[in-house]
Order: sequence, then structure tokens, then C-alpha cells
Amino acid sequence: MMRSLLFVFVAIVLSTQLVRGDAQTEQILKLAEENSAALISGNYVHLVDLTYPKVIELIGGRDKMIQALRRSSEDMKARGSKILGAEVSEPKEVVTAGDKQFAVVPMKVRVQVPTGALRSKGFLIAVSEDRGKTWTFVDSAGLVNEPGKEREKVAQILPDFPSQLKLPSREEPVWEPR
Repeated sequence: MMRSLLFVFVAIVLSTQLVRGDAQTEQILKLAEENSAALISGNYVHLVDLTYPKVIELIGGRDKMIQALRRSSEDMKARGSKILGAEVSEPKEVVTAGDKQFAVVPMKVRVQVPTGALRSKGFLIAVSEDRGKTWTFVDSAGLVNEPGKEREKVAQILPDFPSQLKLPSREEPVWEPR
């Protein structure tokens, strides 16, 4: 009898931990989807709300980041390009380092260009500074311009980024003709 009760107790504790992990992953995925939707729709105010504060600081503040995003979008349109879609996938794991939590969220982006479309893979780094209550993101687009230097670039923004979290390898975009 005692053994059965112990087994049931352990099963409840473990299932609670698994559900908590799933809820956290769902929250990260939901916010990453909001991040992508804000980018595609041009809702740069919300996109900045979902951006890791150090990135905003490095760009020169909230207003400058919003202006930079608008300018970049206008430049793309002037060249006949626009973001068609950004699809995020569930992070594989959430890792705690010090007082922060981190996750890597895989992402696929499709961009219209004058001759067709480019499909590329990237990722967002999800960061929580309050034990998973809220999450903000660092987009890998600015981190992977120099192959092999991704970790170095991440360390500039996130010096406590855990080494056990693997960053996806950089892949060349795939061109889709019209």
C-alpha cells in the first residue's frame, strides 16, 4: 500500500513538472509567433516590446529601433522585396543560467524578391529574466552574418548565454523562382 502511494506521488510530481515545461514551451512559442506576426504586419511597436532590452539599448533606444525597422521595411519595398512569412517552431529545451532562462526557437522566413522568393532558416533566442513569467527575443538575423562567429556575437548581447544550448548552423537561403 505504501509503495503504491509513493509511486502515485512520484508520478504526480513528475507529470506536474512535464506539464509546467510544456506550458512554458507553449508560452515561448506563442510569444515567438506574436514576434513574427508583428514583423510581417509592420507592427514595430509590438515587435520592440518583444525584443530583449539590450538589443534596444545597442540600437540607441526604443524610438530609434522603431525608426530603423520602418526604414528597413521601406528600403525593402523600394527594391521590390517584402517579408512573406515567418514560421517559428517549438524550442527543444529551456535552460537556466544564473537568474535567466534561455531557449532557441527555430524559424523559417520567406522573403519576396523581384525574381521570386528566398526561403531561409534562422532562429530567435528567447530570454526570461523572471523565471519564465515573461519572455523577450533576440533575432539571429544580426548574429549570423559571419559564419563561425555566432557564439561571439551572442556573448556580446547575452554574456551569460549557456554553452549547452546549441545554435542552429547557418544555411544559405534557398531561391524559389517565380
